[in-house]
Amino acid sequence: MNKRSPQSKAKATPAAPSRRQREKAMHRGEILDAAERVFSRRGFEQATMEGIAREAGFSTGALYNFFHNKDELCLQVLRKIAEDFMSVFRSTVMTIKDPMAAIDSLIELRVRHIREHGPFMRMLHENRPQLSHAAFQKELAELIAAYFGDLSGLFRKAITAGVVRKMDPVYAALAFEGVFLAFSMHWDRVDAAGPVSIEARVEIIKKNYLDHIVTGRKGK
Repeated sequence: MNKRSPQSKAKATPAAPSRRQREKAMHRGEILDAAERVFSRRGFEQATMEGIAREAGFSTGALYNFFHNKDELCLQVLRKIAEDFMSVFRSTVMTIKDPMAAIDSLIELRVRHIREHGPFMRMLHENRPQLSHAAFQKELAELIAAYFGDLSGLFRKAITAGVVRKMDPVYAALAFEGVFLAFSMHWDRVDAAGPVSIEARVEIIKKNYLDHIVTGRKGK
């Protein structure tokens, strides 16, 4: 019997997800979206698996088929938010060759992301003591490290190109995120009197932060 050489063997094509698998993935996404809304409204302590199940339109028993407990569900919401953000960040911002255009694009992306997921992220920050177990902290540290690694690389590219003044790219990345944290906290307070539009927020951050670190752009 003639045997095919390893080189002649065709690579196996991954099987397409079955209908059952697609439905399960869809239901899991619906539960995570519902959990984010409930955690954001009620906080970690007051949120319950029963309340999340109602919000998602599932029975409590069905919810436990996907997640073992509230801690795991909260962690998976965080992972989904982070993975969705990193997917868009890497496929859009990080593919832009002009580093200044990439930073401009990132500002808009971060503003939109904070507007959409800010309530959940604030809930996490306020409930860190309750969510201080090792698995959660490890997951959070890995997500932050992945983002800051890419962000520092983006600022290093901009600094090397001479469009951003010389500074440590790591500190540039930290300052960038610090600006968003401070501005988002401010907008949380003033939104009650009338929300600031996404477009206005982008321009405010560019004028009050970006113009001060970009060479030849200050004061415009």
